[in-house]
Formats: sequence, C-alpha cells, structure tokens
Amino acid sequence: MAQDETVNTDDSTRTTGAKSIMENSNPFFEVGLGTLSYYGELNKNNTFNTPLTSRFGFHLAFRQPITHFLEFNINAWGGQISANERSLTRNLNFQSTLLSAGAGFTYNFANFLKPDRIFEPIIGVGFEVISFNSKTDLYSTDNVYYHYWSDGSIRNLPENSVNSDVAVRIDRDYYYESDIKNSELYDLGDYNTFCISIPVTVGANLYITDNWKFGAALTYHFTSTDLLDGVGQNSGNFEGDAAMDNILYTSVSIAYNFRKKGDAFDDAMDDFIDIDMNADEDQDGVIDWADECLQTPFGAEVDLKGCPVDTDKDGVPNYRDDELMSAVNAQVDSLGVTISDADRQAHYDRLYDTTGNFSPITAETYTMQVIASKVQRRGIVNKEKYSIGIGEFEGEIPADMVNNILSVEDVNTYDENGKIIVTVGSYDTKEEAEARQRQLQKEGITPTDIVRINRKKEITKVTGDTPKFTAKQWAGETENGEIIYRVQVGAFTQKADENRFRDLAQIIKVVSDDGYIRYFTGSYVSYKEAAIAKINILSEGFNGAFVVAFRNGNRVSLNNLGAINLDKNQTAGITSTDALTSDQKENLKFKVQLGSFRSQIPTAVLEQYMELGNVDQMKGKDKYIRYVAGSFSSYKEATAYKKELLNKGFEGCYVVGVYYGKMISAAQALKMLEK
Repeated sequence: MAQDETVNTDDSTRTTGAKSIMENSNPFFEVGLGTLSYYGELNKNNTFNTPLTSRFGFHLAFRQPITHFLEFNINAWGGQISANERSLTRNLNFQSTLLSAGAGFTYNFANFLKPDRIFEPIIGVGFEVISFNSKTDLYSTDNVYYHYWSDGSIRNLPENSVNSDVAVRIDRDYYYESDIKNSELYDLGDYNTFCISIPVTVGANLYITDNWKFGAALTYHFTSTDLLDGVGQNSGNFEGDAAMDNILYTSVSIAYNFRKKGDAFDDAMDDFIDIDMNADEDQDGVIDWADECLQTPFGAEVDLKGCPVDTDKDGVPNYRDDELMSAVNAQVDSLGVTISDADRQAHYDRLYDTTGNFSPITAETYTMQVIASKVQRRGIVNKEKYSIGIGEFEGEIPADMVNNILSVEDVNTYDENGKIIVTVGSYDTKEEAEARQRQLQKEGITPTDIVRINRKKEITKVTGDTPKFTAKQWAGETENGEIIYRVQVGAFTQKADENRFRDLAQIIKVVSDDGYIRYFTGSYVSYKEAAIAKINILSEGFNGAFVVAFRNGNRVSLNNLGAINLDKNQTAGITSTDALTSDQKENLKFKVQLGSFRSQIPTAVLEQYMELGNVDQMKGKDKYIRYVAGSFSSYKEATAYKKELLNKGFEGCYVVGVYYGKMISAAQALKMLEK
C-alpha cells in the first residue's frame, strides 16, 4: 500500500449486507417457526399436504461461520405431526409429538455471488436424533369405541352386529388418547421411539441489517423409522410397506449475529480480485461489461449492444425467425410466421378438442407424458352427439317419476328454455341412435325422439316427435332386478353454482316438483364402485354426498340390500372364502395398467404403448378402455415390471389383477392367493 493511502474506519462507510456479516467469525443465534408435514402410509394417496393437514413446529439453531461460504450449525426442533386415513378397507389416525437435536453444514453459494448481496440461496445437510411419542384416537369423549361403517358414518356398534339396526351415529372428538405402542389394536410390541434422521435443506436468506437476517427454508427429514404412524411392514393387524416415514418442515426464521464494531478479519480475496476486462462469455463479439444481452446463442447475429437482431420487429429474433420480413404489426407465432385467419380458426377449434367435439380423441386419463409429439387430425368430427329423447317436462319432473328416470343406466337431463328434456344414450351418428330407438320400441317404450346435442348442451329435434315418459313402461328397464347405484352429490332448494361440479364425472341434474334440485353422478354397477366414488367426491369438499340405489324404478335402502353381500355376488365368487383351485390360480394374473380412455386413444400415446409389444385392451362396464401390459403369476414380478415402465416414462402406471378376464384390484387378487 502506498504511503499516502489511508484506511477509513468510519462506520458510515462500512459495507452492509452479506459481505459485512460474513467478514467476521462471530456466530448467529436463530429462532424459527413453521409447519411439520408427515409422509407415510396414512397419506400415500395425497400428492401434497396443506396447512390444514400440517401442524406447527419450531426450531432453535446456533450457527458458526467456518468460511465465507460454509457454516456449521447445532440445532434443536420440536412439534407435532398428524394424519387421518378414511377408506373402505382401513380407518386409522395418529398424532405424534416430536423432539430432535442435531448438527449440520450450510452452503450459501458465496463463491458465485456478489460480496455485497442482500439475498442468497442456501442448501444444507446434517445428522440428528428424533424422539417421537405416537398416539391414536380410538374412543369418543364418552369412552365409546369408534366403528367405521361402509356408508361413511361412525357408529357405536359394528356394522355386522345383530343389533346394527339400533346403532347410533357418533362423532370423532380428535383427542388422541390411546398410546400406539401399548395398543392391542396395533400389536407392535415394545418398539424403539427414537430414530436417526438425515435432514436436507433448501432455502434463502435475506440480510436486513449488519446484525440481522431473515430466512425461509424447506427441510426434508429422511428418517430411519417406519413407525411414526404406527403402521409398518410388520404392524400385525395393519398392512404397511417397507418405506420409511418422513417429515417436511416448512419454516421462516430470524437470526442475530453477535458482531461488534471493527470486529473484522482480513481476507486476501478482498484485496485481489482477478477480473478479465475483455471477457466475452457468449462469444458474440461484444465484451461482457458492454453486453446487454448475455448468453446469446452462438452464431446469432447481434447489434452493437450484443442483443439478437430482429429485422422485421415482430419480437422474434432473426436466428429463430422463419419469416424474416413479416408485415408491420403483423401477429406472428413463436417462429415469427404470420398467423392467418385460418390459423386462428384452427386454434379456436383445438381449444375445444379436449371435449371431444372437434376430434375423436377424448382421453380421460394419461399415465405418461408425450413431449413435442404431433397428432394428425382428419378434419372436425364428433361436433355433435345424438341421443334418444324419452320425455319432456315443463319446468319440473313429477316426484313419483324421479326414481324411474334414475333407474335408467345411461339417462341424462337437459334444461332447454325452462323445459326439462330427458334422454338416454350418447352416440356419434344418427344411425346408432336410431338403432337404440328401435330396440326401445321393441321393449314397448314409445313414443321417443331422436335429438342432436351440440357442445353447448343445446338440444335440436331430429325426428320432430314429442316423447312422453311413462313410468310404467320403464319399470322393467333394469333387467332381472339389476341394481343401479349412483352418488347424490347435493340437494338444493335453489339452483347451485354448477361450476363447482366441473371437475366431477358425468353429473345429472334432476329438478323435481318437491321443491328440490338434486345432482347425481352417472351409474355404477356395484356398491363398491359407488362407495369409492363417494369417498373421492367427499374429498373434493361435497360433505353431503352419499350412495343411493335404484331397482325397477324404485329407490331401495342399502341396508335392505345388504350392500356388502351384494358385491360378493356380483364378483362371481371372487370374494369367496374357499381356497382357489389350480384352474382358478391359472386364470388369476397380475398386469400393469398404463392408461384408461373414454374413446379413441391419441396416436402418439398408442404408438408408445405398442412399442412394448405386450399390451392388451380391456373394456369395462363404465365404457372406458383400459390398456394393460404384461402378465404375471406373482405380484412381485408385476411390481418389478411396473418400476421398469416408470423408468421408461410411463408415469402413473400401477398393478392390477385380472381374474378370468375381469379386472380387479391388486389387493383383492393378493387376498385371493392368501386363501
């Protein structure tokens, strides 16, 4: 340093932000709050946890900088996690109090950031020990044991009890009074309530002053236990898996740095910073300090500021413009090509393509991504649908006819200027609709009408007849007393906001003269299918949803039907308690379902499926076509094949069972093999 140079130690000229804080070796003390989310067997079906399903947590940390980019920390945290599983086969819940202590390292990317930054990303990893105390809610406030019924209610007696007709509903008190470790229900024995964990953190710091910084972070704790929820691979009464239970901590924090004025240390890097004044990172001929558009693609034509040239000023630079001389103010696509009126119309049509009105492709479920694939269209098809009108009602449907209408499997209703039109079936061509009409006439159901329904649900008469619904004619529509199941989503005295139903499957609106507007799902052929649909609908926030059954034009009680026994009959011996014969075992296979489609599968997706070489189609009563791959005698083999398919990009595929050509769940197939 020259003799005439001086060092200014006036605090008014000191650097603030990260450089000021990190230029000393004093420690931080950090306090934070956040939410703890649990990931384990009881929420396998949830793609994410919300604040409503998470619990509050806190943490304390002592952080000691080692270098300007790395710090060591000692920390402690605590809080609670909880989960509630509600299904047809298992109903479990738990709450666990957690305490932990550990240590770790945090990296702040200071090697790549400006010294006087006020914001920085961070990553961290550590090691910790967690203590957990898990409890479950088995009894109500009045010490009554919960019995979960298949209709979604909780009662004081088992559903199969001889006194079930006098059982009363009870509500959960959400007081977790029973210790899982000592519970006979879980049958776990004396297990260890301590575990080790590897926490991995990503987050960011915001430097407020020389002494204070604000932080936000996500920390995922990879634990060594599968018993935070009491359900593991060897949990006795409950089936679990071998995966460990993990925890996500979402937090904000405030940290204080115990620095003193003038408490800095020399860093040789501050005195010698090697800067190449002629650097040109993107090699466009404009040096970096004068380049306003860094990282321009190599070879692109640039102006004096280093930005890509755009000759026709259409917003698309020349290096990726397929039409270099577009007209002034012309609307262009991402490649700089002028958009014509025909292109706009085609784009408009494609907006409706997912509804099936402009294309035969109406895929309901995708289990893989097809990136940058193009599907050839052969013009606009399925613009309208044809159906058979079976009745017209002015404003309301008589209450004594509602059950008859809902007993028809493929019935639908439309509101046409205050007139309710009831139809059956949905066909692509008039000829298909006429064939169904002739079949109805043979069964004595007249008069009927052929109608045309466009994408806006507007009805146009084709034959011009006036249909009249006669309940007596339709009383035998459910052949041999077959039962039709539906889920009633809601009942209202005024018209509901029907946008709320847009994410649900086919919804039927019934306006009856008893003053109610009711919304039902499409039909199901088994109680189990309807019950699963009901649980899914409940999870969407429709708390009043419940299963209803119709037979021969009458609504019947599920208790009178004996819904569970009925499902056993409908599965043709699948749920029999007898051991499988050798022939039955030979016809019980495990396959991997790739996807399900309502009608034609997209060409690009079909080509991906066909490349596997072992894909079959299976069509169910719900009219969906399911594509399944492989055929295995054991669940283990099918699972290994599923993992192989997942690695190939077939996202969302899963194992199913097939028994004599009928698709069943993998769990049901496994139970059959256990006999």
